[in-house]
Amino acid sequence: MSFVPERLRRAAEEILGNEALIEGLDSSAASELQNWGLLLAERIVQETHDLEEDAAEAANAPRLRALRKWLR
Repeated sequence: MSFVPERLRRAAEEILGNEALIEGLDSSAASELQNWGLLLAERIVQETHDLEEDAAEAANAPRLRALRKWLR
């Protein structure tokens, strides 16, 4: 069973639901930033497609946290 879609959903929620990432941007710039963040998050998550959930979480968490910090 592939957990990738669920991992992608969680990563997307963290990006799209984080108002601090788009604070001060007009809607066009905010959309571009979010889309770029989603693309990068997908790449991160896809790298763990062959890992079990716990191992993938351990691998993804610091990278996704760094991505969000970088986007801010």
